[in-house]
Amino acid sequence: MSRVDEARQLFSDHYSCSQAVFAAFAPSFGIAAPKALQLASGLGGGIRAGSACGAVLGALLVLGLARCDADCTPESRHDVMGAVDEFHARFRAQVGDLDCPGILGFDVRCPEQRAIVQERGLRESRCLLAVRTAAEILEELLPGS
Repeated sequence: MSRVDEARQLFSDHYSCSQAVFAAFAPSFGIAAPKALQLASGLGGGIRAGSACGAVLGALLVLGLARCDADCTPESRHDVMGAVDEFHARFRAQVGDLDCPGILGFDVRCPEQRAIVQERGLRESRCLLAVRTAAEILEELLPGS
């Protein structure tokens, strides 16, 4: 199964967007999937504050693992930031925004709006699109891809 398919499956299995993206890629960097699920567990739903999309946050963790050297030298951090900028531009172009309210059209911090997101199946449509898109962009940005 590809990492894109794995991310989609994890999300469909009711893990958060951040967990799905990070856990699909983390084993490639020596982090077991169960540990990756733990590490990314607090980042979903825009860090539970309707902020940056968890799929974006999970992807940024992966980019740090992939592009920052063991000492996190200034040069490698610069490489990470360049990849983050490219990721942001591509994700925004394909999904429409980087944060949950912009992607969903609703503020998930508000219980009434969160209920509308559930009623309209936006997790299954808009959030799944964000997870798939984040994983696809990662596949293209990772060194050696």
